[in-house]
Amino acid sequence: MAAAKHTIFRRLWLQEAGIAYMELALLMPIFMTLFYMSIETTRLVHIEQKISKATFQVADIVAQSKTLNATTLSNITSALDHVMDPYTYAAQSRVIISSISRNAGDVARVRWQHCGGAVSTHTSAFGDVGAPAELPDGFTIDVTEDIIVAEFYYE
Repeated sequence: MAAAKHTIFRRLWLQEAGIAYMELALLMPIFMTLFYMSIETTRLVHIEQKISKATFQVADIVAQSKTLNATTLSNITSALDHVMDPYTYAAQSRVIISSISRNAGDVARVRWQHCGGAVSTHTSAFGDVGAPAELPDGFTIDVTEDIIVAEFYYE
């Protein structure tokens, strides 16, 4: 009986007919994981590029505007739906546009801010209106300068 079991196991061990299917079955989850990871990585890179482009365009348009009011700023931020297409802007993000300037003998301050988008959990990294601006180390603003900062948060 033991010899019969030994020969059956030996015969099965030497079979090579289903090896390719077995290898495919063992490696398919790994291949599928790598495939979906590459799709998600590509999507992430695309979203990052869209956000970078949108942030630059908002800051550029605001900086070049001759006059600004709340309606103009709302129109600029609502146009981000087209820039972020095919991703949704309004429901998943927040853009904060800030003007920072410095008067003689004073520190740089946030003069005004405009927020767009539905996500309200983010605040400006540069501070609140009227408060001293929290600028990066080594970044200074001259008395004659006024800078426009656009921040984009996407969830």
